[in-house]
Amino acid sequence: MKKIGLIALLAALLCGAAVYLYLGSVEQRIAAANQVQEIEMTQVVVADRLIPAMTPITEDMLRYEQYPADYVNAGAAKSFEQVVGLLSDGTVVEGELILTAKLGTAEEIGTGLSCRVPDGMRAMTVNLETDAGAGGYITKGDRIDLMLYVTAEAEEGSKSGLRTESGETYRIGGSVVTVVLEAAEVLELGEVTFDSDGGGLYSGVTLALTPKDCLKLYAAMKQGQLYAALRQRDDVSRTDGGFYTVSDLLNG
Repeated sequence: MKKIGLIALLAALLCGAAVYLYLGSVEQRIAAANQVQEIEMTQVVVADRLIPAMTPITEDMLRYEQYPADYVNAGAAKSFEQVVGLLSDGTVVEGELILTAKLGTAEEIGTGLSCRVPDGMRAMTVNLETDAGAGGYITKGDRIDLMLYVTAEAEEGSKSGLRTESGETYRIGGSVVTVVLEAAEVLELGEVTFDSDGGGLYSGVTLALTPKDCLKLYAAMKQGQLYAALRQRDDVSRTDGGFYTVSDLLNG
């Protein structure tokens, strides 16, 4: 009987040890689970939609999200106030963290068109068909001349015509060609699109012009067809700037 009691006691001790070890394992798992649940989260600003480069950021482009604090870049924006009104130096895709190091004003980033207009100049855009735009070979930074082709017939005895810079009136008697602008610097160039016939159109050739040249270009755009001649980039030489009839040019 004593042996049976001893065996029962040992069995009880073993069962107790097993229960203790099991409970310890359960407590460890619970503690580990609690540790996972206690990961610190932080609020960050992300793009709610695609934000193109150099576009002023508004609140409707943003949203808040919660990120694990240990995985958030130190330069991530935490509030809309840090972002709204600024520009990004590159495209920001939807859901991307907004990093303050990539934001700034146009002057700070230094790539805005207004920052690249030379002192005293203006930026003005003109559309050109590719056959009138050096065949589509114009690129940013080039210099071009713009020529105006006008078709008009003056009535007999009419004093109407084109006035030169010296104030002299040049009577129109048929088609006339003149150089409107010379050595104009190309600041920006839009995409070239082509129609079914193979013809193309620049979405915009933006030039650096003096205020007076802006007026000349606007007037020329209202008179007839403009054509561009591509220059060597460092060539800023000037021509006589006269008006020529087709007869003058073909028979001269």
